[in-house]
Amino acid sequence: MTTPSAALPAPDGGCSDRGRPGARPLLVGYGNSLRTDDGVGWHVARLLADDPALTGVDVLAVHQLTPELALDLHRASHAVLVAALAPDPSPAPPPPPP
Repeated sequence: MTTPSAALPAPDGGCSDRGRPGARPLLVGYGNSLRTDDGVGWHVARLLADDPALTGVDVLAVHQLTPELALDLHRASHAVLVAALAPDPSPAPPPPPP
């Protein structure tokens, strides 16, 4: 599993390796069962990190999206964000007709 980048931006304020040959796709799975979701995105990323079919993909499992992920997302050739929300066991009734 890849860890979030600690690299600094280029001196011009940009990112010197964006769009570079060899830029890799990034999959970020996020979720935290302590914050009202079921953590599926986090678990998906943990499982996919070891999948040999994804050897060319950087995979991150995080509890929430944070500004520190911006550089990793910026450098990726493509990005996929995986998250899920547990369904409400008692959904609200539909509104009455007008």
